Amino acid sequence: MPEWHAEQALKKYWDGKLPVRLGPMLSGFDIDYYFVDLDCPGCIVVGGGRCIMLIDRDLPARARRFRAAHELGHWIMHRSTICGGCQLGVAEEYEASEFAAALLVPRGVVVRWLWLYKAGLERQRDLAAACAVGVQVADIRMEDFIF
Repeated sequence: MPEWHAEQALKKYWDGKLPVRLGPMLSGFDIDYYFVDLDCPGCIVVGGGRCIMLIDRDLPARARRFRAAHELGHWIMHRSTICGGCQLGVAEEYEASEFAAALLVPRGVVVRWLWLYKAGLERQRDLAAACAVGVQVADIRMEDFIF
């Protein structure tokens, strides 16, 4: 389900260029976002009919991107829970991370990357660089299609 939600968001808001630009996507979902000092990596605050995403400014750039995509995943998949004031569980956190990986490293990009490049660590590093994510995220996405 996270992959499907990511693909729908990409169809609607992605221009096909890498890295996937999150600013226009967040604006499309009517989410205001700010980089601030936080005691956690990120969160969503809902009030007055608005969604505000807060991301810890001290995170490295790639981690901020992943966290913003992760929080967007919560907004898309778990909005009723968030708006209801309930705490999210481990399953919801895992789903949001799967969504973030699928959003930032789209399926079609992974398939082309696997077809064009030979096996090796350079492949993951190149994909990670192109998508502006960590090598671990690129590796996980590639494993989704290899195994």
